[in-house]
Amino acid sequence: METFSTQLYFRVRWLIRFRMAACLVVLFFILFSSICLKIKLPVLSLLIMDMILFSYNGILAFFVYKIDLKKWPRYAIQLLRWQLSLDYILLALFLHLSGGIENPFSIYFFFHVILSSMLLRRRAAFIQTTLGVVLFTTIILLENLNIIPHYPVFQSTHIPLYKNPLYLLGVLSALISALYFTTFMASGVAQKLRDREKELTEANRILERQDQRKSEYVMMISHDLKEPIATIDSCIELVLGGYAGKIPPKTRQTLVRAFEWSQKMIQMINDLMSLSRIKIMPLAVKKPLHLAQQLQIVIKEYVLVSQQKNINLIKNIDPNLWIDANEEIIYHIITNLLSNAFKYTPESGTVGIELWSDRENIILEIYDTGIGIPEQYQQDIFTDFFRTPEAKIFDKGTGLGLAIVKHGVELFQGTITVKSPHNKIKSQKTGTCFTIYFPIFNPINKKEIK
Repeated sequence: METFSTQLYFRVRWLIRFRMAACLVVLFFILFSSICLKIKLPVLSLLIMDMILFSYNGILAFFVYKIDLKKWPRYAIQLLRWQLSLDYILLALFLHLSGGIENPFSIYFFFHVILSSMLLRRRAAFIQTTLGVVLFTTIILLENLNIIPHYPVFQSTHIPLYKNPLYLLGVLSALISALYFTTFMASGVAQKLRDREKELTEANRILERQDQRKSEYVMMISHDLKEPIATIDSCIELVLGGYAGKIPPKTRQTLVRAFEWSQKMIQMINDLMSLSRIKIMPLAVKKPLHLAQQLQIVIKEYVLVSQQKNINLIKNIDPNLWIDANEEIIYHIITNLLSNAFKYTPESGTVGIELWSDRENIILEIYDTGIGIPEQYQQDIFTDFFRTPEAKIFDKGTGLGLAIVKHGVELFQGTITVKSPHNKIKSQKTGTCFTIYFPIFNPINKKEIK
């Protein structure tokens, strides 16, 4: 795929080639109009203008090939602006010398508008268009006020314009060339967009395949690491339990630290395996799930924690809602969110679970009155291994829980949002509320679903 610098380089080169062709076309029209059509024009002035166009275009071409490609992006935009600005000035002078407002080729101002819009940023393109408007308006006014001479192309006759052969030829030439040139530019842009879309689609497909391979590799390595670390963990636990004899205090302290870190490693490996499994899991593993039932299963696991910390557990669950999902992943989603809610909520706090539906979504909300998530970190909390400074102080975790939640939700065409602080409990000014939106799902026969 072309870089921005490469695109600029080819844009400038294309404009130079286009201008060289324009010099030849202008020369042809000058000679054809004056010799064949016998139109009285200031031929010498027009030829000088054509030579100026050819000369400064040659100078620009020389600079294009001399500029170091590493410095190219710095000069490219300025070069484009100068090119288009000089083009506007010369076009205005050509029109003045060949009939001014009478010249049907004034429509060519539109081409420069299209070119500047294609090649420059929006603000720069508007500036170039304004320059063209000012130049053309100035020429019309100066000719009208007799400050500069007017060079008539179609002499006044008793023949109406629509019957004047020269006028008809000029209008048709301008219109036909404008139509074909517009088609050329528009089709070129459209083809570029189609090619870029193909490139992006292919690049995205390659990235998805590489990401899946990475997930498979991480899952395989995590599985291979889990067994020896679990063995080490069990051995340390046996030693701490006194099965290897009495342990000196300093040795016990070291073993306790080793045991804590081994527990953390096992948790990280489990999270990595869960995240990798979600990323590589095919959609075919989905089945109708009674979401309220799944919530109740997970909630039972936290009843004891709720009692130990004297946490008020609020439940408002619609018992008739189903989703099309995978039971294992939904379990991970609910467990991670509830685990965080209880973990970061102090004693005598509140944790709430609400499940309801509207016309478009099944909505699951899990909120708490815990430490909350600062606004500047809320866009990063679903990133792998990310943890806020407050969370690092409060508890040692892996930073993968919310990444597992987000990937799991998106696997089933859902979305998740976070709000902290929230307004679920009016008396509280802290806490976090996660809201998950699942697509509405109605199983055909609920009795046959186990």
